[in-house]
Amino acid sequence: MFKDMKLATKMFLSFGFVTLISVSLGVLGYYGAVKSDGAIEEVGEVRLPGVQNLLVIKENVNDIKSALRSLLIADMEKERHQEQYDNINSSWVSYKAAYRQDGN
Repeated sequence: MFKDMKLATKMFLSFGFVTLISVSLGVLGYYGAVKSDGAIEEVGEVRLPGVQNLLVIKENVNDIKSALRSLLIADMEKERHQEQYDNINSSWVSYKAAYRQDGN
């Protein structure tokens, strides 16, 4: 079949085949880029704020834990006790705010 074809026809078919492969790879690449863009957007807009809120919650839990440990010191001055209670209250408020945002 190919023996009877002219050289120009053979070259036209082979370059056409290479062009078809290149176009199909380009279409697949574009489709992959569009899908990746959607996934990256979803991660940035949906999942990342939740992770940030969880980090805030973790930090506040550690602050509360630290303040509670400080309250166990027997000979601490009364002002220092009140500072620790204030720290616990402010951390608790921040914890609740981050928890509410994470639930959305």
